[in-house]
Amino acid sequence: MIGSHAVLETARDALFLASVPASRLPWMYIAIAVVSLLVTRVQAIASARISSRTALSLWAWVAMAVTCAFWAALPHLGDAGLYALYIWSGVLTALVVVQFWTLMGDLFSVTQAKRLYGFVGAGSVLGAILGSATAAALSRLGEPRLLVLAAGVGFAITGVIPILFSARGDAGSSLRDGAASLTDNIRYVVRSPYAARVAGLLVLAAVAVTLADFLFKQSVAAHVAPGDLGEFFAAVYLVLNGASLVVQLFVVGFVLRRFD
Repeated sequence: MIGSHAVLETARDALFLASVPASRLPWMYIAIAVVSLLVTRVQAIASARISSRTALSLWAWVAMAVTCAFWAALPHLGDAGLYALYIWSGVLTALVVVQFWTLMGDLFSVTQAKRLYGFVGAGSVLGAILGSATAAALSRLGEPRLLVLAAGVGFAITGVIPILFSARGDAGSSLRDGAASLTDNIRYVVRSPYAARVAGLLVLAAVAVTLADFLFKQSVAAHVAPGDLGEFFAAVYLVLNGASLVVQLFVVGFVLRRFD
């Protein structure tokens, strides 16, 4: 899943910045946040009556269908298609990755999670490395739009894998327990100091990452030729994901075992 998303992310950044000014990126971040909020509400309702394994497969196939539709339609949509693709690639993370971690929460206890999540996280980073390497290779063979098709194929394969998972987590899906309203969630965060600190931590982290992402892409757009963007992004993401794998293997697991 993460490998396919890495391919799509490379295509999205290369296609968008080749035709649209980097100054439009903040509007993309806002749109992704708003649409993701709406999509996760729809996802919670739609997944309420099915197992978490089945829901993960279905959402991966939805990702495949929408991504392949973008591949076919992009030549006819102009800049509007690039805006939509950028938003879709960000919403996709909320759509499928959140569903994946919901399944993990059903399958493993807190004790098991502290032992295994570092390893699981390393697997996701390894997928990102393979995705970035695939994107780098495909960028030399054709235009960035080819990467969109490759990502769609990857999502199709992803949808098959959850069917092979153990069924013992199917009885405990938090999504089927009933989706609280946005107002209820806000009230809970306000009443719970611990939840408020977690929410604040996530907000600050998201702000930092978003600012760094904008500054990086703004610099890239100013210094890299449009025709080289695909290969450039693929190479940079490959190096960054390699560094992330080192952190996952040698830092994250130790921290989770050593601290609460």
